[in-house]
Amino acid sequence: MDQQKRTRLLIILAIVISICLIFYAVYQATRKYTAEIITIPNFTQVTIDGKPAKAGRIYLNPGVHEIEGSANGFETIRKTVTIQEGAPIKKITVFPNPNSDIALQWVDANPELMKKRESLAGDEAREEGDRFRNNNKITDQLPYRSLIFNIDYGISKTNPDDIIIYIKAPSALDRQYAISQIKSWGYDPSLYSIVFTEFSNPLGVR
Repeated sequence: MDQQKRTRLLIILAIVISICLIFYAVYQATRKYTAEIITIPNFTQVTIDGKPAKAGRIYLNPGVHEIEGSANGFETIRKTVTIQEGAPIKKITVFPNPNSDIALQWVDANPELMKKRESLAGDEAREEGDRFRNNNKITDQLPYRSLIFNIDYGISKTNPDDIIIYIKAPSALDRQYAISQIKSWGYDPSLYSIVFTEFSNPLGVR
């Protein structure tokens, strides 16, 4: 093969690779995951991350999203949901609470919808609880109390699917015992955000 043909093949190969990379980048940028918005009452206005959205199936990127639902006569509801990559369709209930005479009249006139609302809200709460526990197995061990340290957890404000481990220990040695306790349960402490409380370092460093 002469140099001219070799150069032509390399150029064609480079063009093909570039096109494939462009298509892959576009696919990654536009890939969405399905959720289903359920509203009761059906005239609830929904926004997702500040943008108007309609009830029914929608497409969201994986990650944390802020949902808001409002309806005339009802108290606006706000919630944070997490869409996980590759997860099944996620049902998101948006149920503003009645807080006016008009809203209460609507409730009295729609008992079946209110029953459906309660059932769906219960299902969502159970699913969220199960998913949270599956993602944070360590919570099965918490809170843990001993004579020299306590271990507990809280929900992260930036991501409701993440937890923060709180260790109450008066000394550096007690902190090490608490870390060893976490390891004994089969968990890697470095994978968690850990906050130490009631610890006083003689050097003034926490």
